[in-house]
Amino acid sequence: MILPYIENNNAPMLAEQIRSHIELMRVRGDGKKFSVTISIGVATRQPDDDMDPKELIAEADAALYRAKRDGRNRIIGAD
Repeated sequence: MILPYIENNNAPMLAEQIRSHIELMRVRGDGKKFSVTISIGVATRQPDDDMDPKELIAEADAALYRAKRDGRNRIIGAD
């Protein structure tokens, strides 16, 4: 998600709310209910003239893969 109007310090809190809501969901498939989890990479940046959106997406993507590697079902912020 790209959230252009959220404060940088609120982005991890919003990501955690999304993660926890998904964790509570029960999905039905093949006649069974099962739980789903999500890992989220969070990257924030103040917009400026030199900002390359691809860099921001790459930072979030790298954080996502760290979250998966470190145990999944978590949020990790970009360095």
